[in-house]
Amino acid sequence: MDNMSHPKRELVLKTGKELFWKFGFKRVTIEEVCKEAGISKMTFYKFFTNKIDLVKIIMNDILQESLSKYKKIMASDIPYPEKVVALIHLKSEQIETM
Repeated sequence: MDNMSHPKRELVLKTGKELFWKFGFKRVTIEEVCKEAGISKMTFYKFFTNKIDLVKIIMNDILQESLSKYKKIMASDIPYPEKVVALIHLKSEQIETM
């Protein structure tokens, strides 16, 4: 299993995202992410260089997921006004899940 899809890495990404959204990037420490995820700092550093690296990966994942959904809507065989409505719903869902 490669490090990019390791279950503990995915757990850190999920935990980090939740904590950053709830408390803000500056207030959350690596120690808090590790404690909440139930891993050691050594395990954290196996997958990430530092907190900024973790944030960049989380933000990139969010961007890639959004871009993928956007492209799917735009490539769909529906009238343009329906595409606009679908994009508005997509943005609304993204805001609700933040």
